[in-house]
Amino acid sequence: MTRPRPQGRTEDRSLLADAIRRLAHEIEALPEATTTLLEALSFVLARVADADREVTSEEALAMERVLADRTGISPEQAALVVEIAKHRARLADRGMAYAGSRLLRDRLDDGERAGLLGCLHAVAAADGEAAGCEVDEVLQVAAELGFTARDVAAFRRQQLGA
Repeated sequence: MTRPRPQGRTEDRSLLADAIRRLAHEIEALPEATTTLLEALSFVLARVADADREVTSEEALAMERVLADRTGISPEQAALVVEIAKHRARLADRGMAYAGSRLLRDRLDDGERAGLLGCLHAVAAADGEAAGCEVDEVLQVAAELGFTARDVAAFRRQQLGA
């Protein structure tokens, strides 16, 4: 014998599904250059956040802020993109991981890449402390973006001194 489901739960799920579909359609409607950048940026941020195999809520919120600030998408769209990126980063192979950072290296100017390096550090430290594996992932992404270890060290000294 099946118990009837409470009507409110079904309606809530339907509203949630509709909201997700609306956000997905809004993202799909963005210019291709924006969606390509959004995909690569969200992916490298997720790589750093998930380096310790746990993306905290603070790291996810930091990723959302970076995406909204850097691409102009809404906070709601950013939340959906972050959720997708977290799962993609977990499933990705190294070739896919490198493709995103290579695209960013090729499309961003030096100042934008330096800004991205700051964002990577901010995501790694969003939960209060950057784990060693998160710092290692920042260094890996930084190298893929064209930075040397010396560049990263100088950047960190500058950030700590500010």
